[in-house]
Amino acid sequence: DIYNIKSKRNRLAVLNTDHKNIMKQIEQLLPIVYEELHNNNNNSIPTRTDTLTQETFIQISEESKSINTIKPFAKIDEILEGSPAYSCGLLDNDLLISFGNITSETIEPLTAIPSLVRQNINNSIVLIIQRN
Repeated sequence: DIYNIKSKRNRLAVLNTDHKNIMKQIEQLLPIVYEELHNNNNNSIPTRTDTLTQETFIQISEESKSINTIKPFAKIDEILEGSPAYSCGLLDNDLLISFGNITSETIEPLTAIPSLVRQNINNSIVLIIQRN
């Protein structure tokens, strides 16, 4: 029983740390997104139904390279033609920095991706990549 309580407290501490890290990342990336909106003379706040163009997506991801606190957690080995990854502009050897709210600081980030995808069927998931 004590072990169960300790493990649950540990899990809560990990989740709180993950939340703080994600909030820091949001704070760092929001100015980039809103600067892009401002540069396009688009004063509206984006909603869930708004979609970023591939050019905007690539520009945001290129600017995110300067954020040293976010490290890649996966490398894209192969993109199949016709797949959703292909249609959004991902390329072989892209480094995955963020997949939705999953980052290198998430516990077991690769195992968390399928769950996030299942929760967002027919919804967009924001990716941040580093392209060499």
